Amino acid sequence: MKKLLFAAAAVWLLAACNKELGPEYETPPVFDEVTFTTATQPDKITEPVKVDEVVWVNATVSCPYKVKQVWLAYFVDGDESNVVTTTPFNYDATTVTFRERIPGQKAGAKVSFQVLTRSDYVFMWTQTYTYKVEGGEDEEKPNPDLPDEN
Repeated sequence: MKKLLFAAAAVWLLAACNKELGPEYETPPVFDEVTFTTATQPDKITEPVKVDEVVWVNATVSCPYKVKQVWLAYFVDGDESNVVTTTPFNYDATTVTFRERIPGQKAGAKVSFQVLTRSDYVFMWTQTYTYKVEGGEDEEKPNPDLPDEN
């Protein structure tokens, strides 16, 4: 995430070199909708994701001064020192639909992600979204001390 913030600072500094700034320097791209789904939960993730199941992130981004790039950054189990960023998709349009995958993860993993975008002069990102992968220590395990209900 530090690399991404550094990139945003660099864009701001470059924009500061021009004293006659128009609205394109201040108008950020807007995320109209962000969804994340899987093959077994195609509408919306409401339950833990299956082990090794791919999660698809979809985002609609718009900017009157054109969206130039959109990409995804994610990390697993709160480890922000190991952020994975996808290769940015290049665009040159006022509204774009972005789709990228997060690979399947191990049982019990907690995955957090953000979608990032930039116009020529403004860098933006979404809130952090999180989902869990089924299994792991949080799941209820049968108590061997209780009698079987069958």
